[in-house]
Amino acid sequence: MISKCDEDGEEAKGSRSAEVVAALKRLEWYPNTAAWQLNIEKKDMRKNIKNLQDFLLREVSVGNIVRMEAVSMIPAIVLGPRPGELVLDMCAAPGSKTGQLLEMVVASGEKGALNSVLQHGGAVLANDPDIKRARMMIHRAKSLSSPCLVVTALPGQSFPKLVSDDNTELLFDRVLCDVPCSGDGTIRKSPYTLKRWHPTHGIQIHLLQLQLLRRSAEITKVGGRIVYSTCSLNPLENEAVVAQVVADSKGALKILECPPRLAALKRRKGLTAWS
Repeated sequence: MISKCDEDGEEAKGSRSAEVVAALKRLEWYPNTAAWQLNIEKKDMRKNIKNLQDFLLREVSVGNIVRMEAVSMIPAIVLGPRPGELVLDMCAAPGSKTGQLLEMVVASGEKGALNSVLQHGGAVLANDPDIKRARMMIHRAKSLSSPCLVVTALPGQSFPKLVSDDNTELLFDRVLCDVPCSGDGTIRKSPYTLKRWHPTHGIQIHLLQLQLLRRSAEITKVGGRIVYSTCSLNPLENEAVVAQVVADSKGALKILECPPRLAALKRRKGLTAWS
């Protein structure tokens, strides 16, 4: 009987391993084979693959793995900061995208992150106006142990002018403007969002979104890049905001094509008219 139980246990363990392998899929569009998707429900993982859940929790706690939705990874990749650049994450909490930006700015390679910072410079400034969310972001960022992260809690639409030691204005190479929104694009996972949804939500937040993108443009270097993103499907929160700010810039801003590194990502052109 003991031998039979062991065999059954090994068989069950092999079956669970095969289940994990089958559920694990690489995200083809993410650079450097760095993102994987595990299609297993949390309840099933807790019930059947507890060791895997414990492993993931442990690795997340020390900063080796970051768990986030695939769609949330896109803005930072499009922004594409390079080692040594000064980057602003305008509305950063809870901080997952900030971690992505840090990885790109601090290209540690074989000599380590600190050597990269000393050689190239560069930093990420993560801002969120909500002090509680900013504190939560600091707590999450501790596991990253990065020497080039600055966290602020300021209203993004009136983000202050920064000056360097020689009193010249300090502008950003790249700005991620992932703004507050109605969140109607998350209905697939959040039934509560559908229950509380109303057509006026996009109208109510439109002005704040405009102000955040305008301020992002004002503090970006000539030749720099801004990425504007939401988790909304409403063109009033997306295309209308971008179109207005670009038009107001009188040629100082232009819309870029999606970068070649995201060629495998399914996408479509933005709307130019809606009703």
